[in-house]
Amino acid sequence: MMTYKIQYKKSVEKDLRRIPIVLQKKIRSEIDKLKSNPFKRGAIKIHGYENYFRLRIGEYRVIYNVHKQIEVLIVVKVGHRKNVYKFY
Repeated sequence: MMTYKIQYKKSVEKDLRRIPIVLQKKIRSEIDKLKSNPFKRGAIKIHGYENYFRLRIGEYRVIYNVHKQIEVLIVVKVGHRKNVYKFY
């Protein structure tokens, strides 16, 4: 079974600091689970963007890009659902 390497855009750490600590831990845990299956149930492809997906974690969303060939998943944005889609 493939294990994907997870990378973060620099801005994601800033995004996470704006979220309550309890939720940060939950979000980090859910991101970590993507290592084994970035296409897991609940991960939805973002229309109009090739290889971009969103993961719903309560009121928050994780936007990430999957590079199958090199087995890398890049987390590009984390934020509240009302704000995160302004960029995608």
